[in-house]
Amino acid sequence: MRRKRDNSTESEDYEKHVLPHVLARSKLGDKPNRVDTLTLDEVTEDLLHMEPAKWRDQDHYRVLGLSELRFKATPEQIKKAHQLRALQFHPDKITKTSSSSERSDSFFKCVQRAYEVLRDPIKRRQYDS
Repeated sequence: MRRKRDNSTESEDYEKHVLPHVLARSKLGDKPNRVDTLTLDEVTEDLLHMEPAKWRDQDHYRVLGLSELRFKATPEQIKKAHQLRALQFHPDKITKTSSSSERSDSFFKCVQRAYEVLRDPIKRRQYDS
């Protein structure tokens, strides 16, 4: 309709209306990605004492360290947060010392469960509502 109204060809319309937006988006690619600059919330003692069996009661965003973003977190940010938490608390990465390894094992299970819920768009929508 716009072409008909302006009495222009398809290529003229593209140059006038579409191309500026494409160029503007390509310039945005030069800025640092928000996923690269992602900072996670600190892991507090009460988070480490969470029980994996009570995963339905846990705050999944808080477990992954995204409590500030919550529903605004993109799938890429959720994936990156899960990777960082998994590296930090994976049972194979932690030296085996008494209760600290048990706590980190249970917290790792909570991290896994939070990621399972938040990576699936349907489960995430149900959780957010």
